[in-house]
Formats: sequence, structure tokens, C-alpha cells
Amino acid sequence: MSMQQPGTPPSRQPLLWALGAVSLVAVAAIVLAAFLLGRQSTQPGSSPATVQEFTYPPAPTTTDEPEASRYLDGIDVAKGVSKVVAESYGAKGLTDIHCPDREPIQIMNTFTCTFRIAGEASEVTVTVTDSDGSFEVSRPR
Repeated sequence: MSMQQPGTPPSRQPLLWALGAVSLVAVAAIVLAAFLLGRQSTQPGSSPATVQEFTYPPAPTTTDEPEASRYLDGIDVAKGVSKVVAESYGAKGLTDIHCPDREPIQIMNTFTCTFRIAGEASEVTVTVTDSDGSFEVSRPR
């Protein structure tokens, strides 16, 4: 048992250790929260992901055919999906992006695009929102 000499202040070492431990726990909680929020994916069986409007419509094929016979170009859609997933959902390292070619420009037409995020397979649902070929892109899953 150590005795303090009269007139010497008490040791602050236990207080410093406690503050360090609390700080470490706080930093770990912040990092975990950022990771979980940044992930932005949905688990199977959960409600549908929020969709993000892609405002720059890709160029549809041009013909004099009726609206139901016009199609989206898969390469243009893939570029749009890549932009939305990277900018709106914060995903980095997108590769192998594939969207089907010649999807009809019909409001509410939905289809799937696939890609890899940092090497892991992922996909989004694309929904045509207007007769000009604009579309929404779901969160990656």
C-alpha cells in the first residue's frame, strides 16, 4: 500500500486511463456507424431500397416507331448506373458493369444491371420513369 506524502496532489493516471478508454470506445462507435451508414445495401427480405433518379437520360434509339418500340442503349444505361452508384451511393471500385441492351422505353419497365464493387458481385434495379428514357437506379444489393 502506497501512502501519499502530505502536500502532493493525487495521481491522475487512473483518470487518464479512463478518458483514454472512453475516447477509444467513442471512436470505435463512430467508425462502426459510418461503416453501417456507408454500406447502403439492403438485406434479403427487407423493404425495397430507395431509388435515385438519374436525371440525364441516355439517348434512346431513334426511329419513327411508336413509344413502346423505342429502346435504351445498354452501354449508355451502364454509364448512367455507374455514375449514380458512385456519386449517390458512394460505391468505389465499380467494374464489369453490364446492363441489358434494347430495353423498351416504357414507363415502369424494370430490369437489372450487374457489376462488381471492389470485386464483389452486386446489382441494381433500373426503372424507366418517363417516355424520354429517364430512369431510376435502386441502391446496390
